[in-house]
Amino acid sequence: MHRTATMKDVARKAGVSTATVSHVLNGTRPVGSVLRDRVRQAVAELGYRPNFIARSLRRKGSGAVGVILIDDTNPFFSESTRGVKDAALENGYSVLVCNSEGDPDRENEFLELLAEKQVEGVILFNVRDSNLREAAGRRLAVPVVLVDRDGASRGMDSVVVDHYAGGMDAMEHLLSLGHGRIACIAGPSNSTPALLRLRAYANALRRAGIPYDKSLVYRGDFRSESGYAAIPFLFSDGKLPTALFAFNDLMAFGAITALAERGLRIPEDVSVVGYDDILLSSFFNPPLTTVAQPKKEMGRAAFGLLLDRINDESLPARSLRMNARLVVRKSTASPGASKGGDGSGCMR
Repeated sequence: MHRTATMKDVARKAGVSTATVSHVLNGTRPVGSVLRDRVRQAVAELGYRPNFIARSLRRKGSGAVGVILIDDTNPFFSESTRGVKDAALENGYSVLVCNSEGDPDRENEFLELLAEKQVEGVILFNVRDSNLREAAGRRLAVPVVLVDRDGASRGMDSVVVDHYAGGMDAMEHLLSLGHGRIACIAGPSNSTPALLRLRAYANALRRAGIPYDKSLVYRGDFRSESGYAAIPFLFSDGKLPTALFAFNDLMAFGAITALAERGLRIPEDVSVVGYDDILLSSFFNPPLTTVAQPKKEMGRAAFGLLLDRINDESLPARSLRMNARLVVRKSTASPGASKGGDGSGCMR
């Protein structure tokens, strides 16, 4: 009979410390891609499986965590929660995902449900209601991790993305192509990521010496329908924008559909940049230039913070900051270009 592989065996085969193996498996600390791949290869070759039963006995908990998000029809959330689920499975946890659709009453109902299920912790994805964030920890009496909301000021763990830098990357790309009349489809006024992207939009224009024109800003809701509805507003006068920055990919898709119905070509007549880089973005026609968020990594990191907090409530609150990156595809080109972008899919 073969001896069951241990974490020490994995560490020895990968040539790393057991702490590094633990961080890779638990998502509790960033680990470089080279070391991470070596650990995962060693795990696969040795057939290592964490002892979930012993771990469950030590923690004496339900073995479940909860996730509350505002729109499970948005691929951004499904791709992000995949990271939570993968990390949870590796650590012997199950995940209960609740979609509130932004309804405060439903959010409170989910808090009651998660309390009944005796979850050991909760991850709140992009929840805009600050009362919910505080109520979750108070009512459930369990650790809470915020995603896309900085919880440091409230003493809460969080995972955030630098949306201002991501917005600047999108705008600088369009400005570098020679666009001077750039419209934007913003997000809800109570969304911190949307406000940061809007600030980047305005500041990029100011730095380029281009006046901010509120007639070129449409307030969307992150759904494709609002991207579609934005086009009659943004293209209502004779002086049309040559480029459009949509604050998420779904709104970009809606806008492209509406533009095509008006006989406008992408990118020959209008360049379009999205945000998120959901899976469909690279298969859309044309493939969408967008700002990629590290969605799966965000989910894994959120679970790692939650697991740390479950195991040690005395840890100081931590906020992990991640970077977005511009992905250039075929939906952007210089104004009046007869051909699309270079299609290289390059990242920067």
